[in-house]
Amino acid sequence: GYIFHSRSDEFEEGHGEPKLMWIPFGILSSLTLIIGLIGYWFRGILHDIFKEYFANILGTPSIALAHTSTSLTEILVPSLSIVILLIAGIPAYVFYISHRVDPWKLVNANTILRTFHRILWNRWYIDKFYMVTFVKGLRLSRPIVQRYIEDPIDFSLNRGVPKFFTSMYSGLRKIQTGVASINMLYILIFLTSLVIIILTVI
Repeated sequence: GYIFHSRSDEFEEGHGEPKLMWIPFGILSSLTLIIGLIGYWFRGILHDIFKEYFANILGTPSIALAHTSTSLTEILVPSLSIVILLIAGIPAYVFYISHRVDPWKLVNANTILRTFHRILWNRWYIDKFYMVTFVKGLRLSRPIVQRYIEDPIDFSLNRGVPKFFTSMYSGLRKIQTGVASINMLYILIFLTSLVIIILTVI
């Protein structure tokens, strides 16, 4: 109603939809109408499928309660659909087709409606929540992450590991005698100690 029956001086975008957009709108509305019409005939098929599923796969007996409440469901579902259609359709007709009431004046005159409109207009503040939580929150946590996580890892990998091997190299050079027999003795002592440690652990 708002798109096709709004006044030309209310909002420019009310009549500004390009005709090319009518194609997807028409497809969506046609599919909605077709699915809604054929849904009634698929009810029996779905009932048989789920009845077999509950009986054979889950091992539960046939649901007798569903048969007893079928008549109530057949009345309740269309009635609720009509009620919802009236609840939404009557205000839409009054606001956007007959223009008997100005919706903006009605919203601005009521605090509750104005607050509710603000929440819906801001998309339940989901964008602001994501912005504050993930964007600004991550930016604020960047110095903490850098100080307590990135810097220690950077120091350990890029400085600590090379420094460790450099110290080992310097230590080995200090015990280097230049005599082959003494060097072989060092290796023999190391291997013997390693074997003793392994046997002790086992």
